[in-house]
Amino acid sequence: ISSSHAVFMFIDVSGFTALCEKYCSDISAGKRGIDALTSILNQYLGKLVQHIIESNGDVLKFAGDAVLAMWPCNVSEACEVLMWVTKTALLLQTKHDNFQADEESILRVKVAISVGEYSTH
Repeated sequence: ISSSHAVFMFIDVSGFTALCEKYCSDISAGKRGIDALTSILNQYLGKLVQHIIESNGDVLKFAGDAVLAMWPCNVSEACEVLMWVTKTALLLQTKHDNFQADEESILRVKVAISVGEYSTH
């Protein structure tokens, strides 16, 4: 087991559950509804991931409509990286919050940031 330090960003897309219910509850839409929902989610998450990658972050995991990303760092540079990730998060919210998914649905982005030690096996 080895350990390192990093700044982590957890991103949650708010409004996705209602959008999912809207597109998946209409039986007459069938596969078209699911395809439309998949397209919207891929488009939106794609923008978020691109933003993370452009800011030198690594995407670790997707969990439904959430994303976990990290910026590895040494202990000595943790404060500087934390400031960078905080600025990245604010810009991400400025650019990608209030995303008009369709005529009636808006997706919001909520962000949490943490810094600390993590272990790998």
